[in-house]
Amino acid sequence: MRLIQKGDEKIEEYRLNGQLYMVKVTPSHGVPYYLIDDNGSGTMRQIDPATRIVVPRWVLVRF
Repeated sequence: MRLIQKGDEKIEEYRLNGQLYMVKVTPSHGVPYYLIDDNGSGTMRQIDPATRIVVPRWVLVRF
């Protein structure tokens, strides 16, 4: 995990094998929100906090 602090705002980057897959943004005012890359394309989308379901994304075997 990489933590970036900008004043009161905090950004946490989560990587797997060097590839960014999730970002948690905690603004100085407001509620934290998540951006996630679902398919590894590099395109992040915001997760709706009301319907957020966190699914484990473990890689068991890679061929």
